[in-house]
Amino acid sequence: MGPPRKGLFLPNKTDKGIIDKYLHSSSIAIIGGYGCGMHSQVFGRFVETLGFDYRNYSMWNNGKNHNVAEVKIDSTWIVFDPLFNQVFKNEKGKLVGVQDIRDKWLFYKKQIGNNLFFDYTYDMDYNYEKSNKEENVLISNLKDGVLFFWSKLLNYKSSDDIKQQMNLDKYFFWKIISSSIFILMNICFIVIYFAIGKLQN
Repeated sequence: MGPPRKGLFLPNKTDKGIIDKYLHSSSIAIIGGYGCGMHSQVFGRFVETLGFDYRNYSMWNNGKNHNVAEVKIDSTWIVFDPLFNQVFKNEKGKLVGVQDIRDKWLFYKKQIGNNLFFDYTYDMDYNYEKSNKEENVLISNLKDGVLFFWSKLLNYKSSDDIKQQMNLDKYFFWKIISSSIFILMNICFIVIYFAIGKLQN
């Protein structure tokens, strides 16, 4: 998965027609800035075939989103950033996960090596610090609950996986949003109906 990475997302040369040439889903994804999510997903599915647990980690900072993979090795979650071929090591030289990197980002960001990347430059807004997009705890928990509900209903491995799919596919994103609003409205109507019924009694 080394450079040049853009070639991984382009249509096959044997593809024909306007749709294949200009509307290839992977090309649209890379134009939209979702190369990291696709790399993370491919990498994650690959390590799963080797018997490892995988989860996606999505970070938000300064209005930018970046996805990396976390792989469970010997009961420890380790970060792999397939888009940039990036891993992080602690003072003892051991690979570390998201929590360690977030706690000591000033130490770990020194390990970023932009000279390795020919067609992408690591954006330092893609950092593991506490997001400046932190939300109200109640709203955040509500969103997590909704995503957990849909991930189970649609048979996704985790809420992170469905969140990644929503980032990649705007049509799917709006389907989830509109369906959630529809269900919430119906719940409200049912509650109001029974509340009015009790008041009348």
